Amino acid sequence: MSGILRAGDQYEVRNVNDYYGAPVASGTYGGGAISLPTAGVTPRVPVGGWSVAPPTTGPDFNAYVVTKQ
Repeated sequence: MSGILRAGDQYEVRNVNDYYGAPVASGTYGGGAISLPTAGVTPRVPVGGWSVAPPTTGPDFNAYVVTKQ
């Protein structure tokens, strides 16, 4: 995280399978590592004729987006 954030920065972390859902982590960065949940989230149903959500990828694989607030 130290390559993205500096101590004191506000941040949010989102699981890409549910990007518009609630952040999986947020707060003030204090330096070092942060803890992220490894349980998968239920992906949203894609727009465009799909009727079911794709399967979750966690806990085997998760991708996250980190943003500075």
